Amino acid sequence: MHATTHELYSISTTDYIKATTVVELIGFLREELPGRSIYLVLDNARYQRCKLVAKAARKYRVHLVFLPPYSPNLNLIERFWKYLKKKVLAGFHYPTKESFVEAIDNFIDEVNEGLHENEIDELMNLKFQLLEAA
Repeated sequence: MHATTHELYSISTTDYIKATTVVELIGFLREELPGRSIYLVLDNARYQRCKLVAKAARKYRVHLVFLPPYSPNLNLIERFWKYLKKKVLAGFHYPTKESFVEAIDNFIDEVNEGLHENEIDELMNLKFQLLEAA
């Protein structure tokens, strides 16, 4: 998710997320944003901190920014994921894996079409509480 425009770029998988998935995302972002500076903010999952991902980032000229450990509040996509779960998954039953995936894909499309603009703007603000060192 773009930190200021809130445009959501996504790839889908029904498999586990692994280093090759992150490499695929990096390549996808470069295709979507040719010639633009890309800073990809990541948490510290092992599959994101590996040589394969670092090599792909260099190849595609994508800057990797790793959040401090144990700071999910700084990870905007965690906020989005919580909102998506509330709107699409909580209290809903999907009879098939396909309908489950379709519901998530449709919601992502709705976000990119601006149908949740007010909620997303409120949720994805860049206002973070800063604590003074003791």
